[in-house]
Formats: sequence, C-alpha cells, structure tokens
Amino acid sequence: MRRKTWVCDEEGYLFFERNSLSGAGSGRVAVRLQPLDDSCRELNRKYLLPAGYHQNNMFTTDWNEDDYGNLNLYDLYEKLYMMKTGEEAPYEFAFTGRTYEVPEEEFEAVFHDFFQIDSQIIRQRTTYHEETHTYQYRPRGLYDKGTTPDVPFPEVVSYEENGDGTLKLTVNAVWPKKSLERAFRHEVVVRPLNGDG
Repeated sequence: MRRKTWVCDEEGYLFFERNSLSGAGSGRVAVRLQPLDDSCRELNRKYLLPAGYHQNNMFTTDWNEDDYGNLNLYDLYEKLYMMKTGEEAPYEFAFTGRTYEVPEEEFEAVFHDFFQIDSQIIRQRTTYHEETHTYQYRPRGLYDKGTTPDVPFPEVVSYEENGDGTLKLTVNAVWPKKSLERAFRHEVVVRPLNGDG
C-alpha cells in the first residue's frame, strides 16, 4: 500500500489517502492518534452511531420533544426498527417506489421506544389511514437522498450531565473524505431510559 497524501490535525486525527497497486481499495482513511475518553466512546456507540448522518436528518436539523421541526420520521423508521429489533425492516426497497401499509401498533412502537412522542404527532407527520389503522410507508431509496457512503461520522468529544437527568453531548462530524476532524459541530441532548434505552 502506498500513501498519496496525509494530513495531521489539531484534534488528534491523521488523515491519509491510500492507493493500492491494483487501484482497488483506494480512499481516505482517518486514524485517531489522541485517545478519546472511554465515556465519550460509549455515548457515541450508544446514541449517535446507530443513526449517524447517512440518509436521515436526525442530527442535522434542530428539533426537540415540543417541536419536531423538520425531523423526517420516514427516514428514521428503518434505522430505529433495526435498533429496536436487531433486524432489518421487513419492507423491501423497489426502484418503482413500492409502498406498504404498516399496522399502526408496529409503526408507532418503533418511535415510542426512542422518543416521547404522541401518536397524533406521528400521524400528522406521516400518511396515516384512519379507516385501516395503518401507515403508508415506502422504503427510502435513490429518489429520496443520495446514497453515497462518503458522509461524515459522528464522534462525541465531550458531555455533561444536566440536572433533569438528561445528557448534553458535544459532537464533531469527522469527515475522512475531506480530511476534516470537524466538518461541523453540534449538540445532542438525550434522556437515558430504563432498560438501557
């Protein structure tokens, strides 16, 4: 393996571009040189990485439990389903945009496990069929968002415990493709639930 370029930043990352002789496996790599606090690593693994930034706006739009803003519940459904069940959602993607009718109990349970959100709010922000008690759902695909894997990944760099039992996490978006240890920074407030939720 030959290294084409490399960058060492102030936050403790070494970025380098690698080329293989065959041309396969080339790309940018990010290696953290300065150790990250174990608690930050665990908080990141638990709360940020499962959703990340790929094909959803959970961490790139402002929202809270009183105002869900532009949070797209459809984009989150498959990720939260996987987090809840450990399995992929049973709705196959089709290039033709196939839609499914998901029973309300199944659809709402995915969100109730992760958010303190009323069923009426879920219904207002999605397509709900009152007569059949189902939600219309179409798996996300190329027509919704770009599918490039070259997006930043979240990294919790600090946290503080709030008096109300919540945690405020400070997060850097690390973007190997652009050799950026902080493409942007944001804060996420989480409320740990019973059962490690």
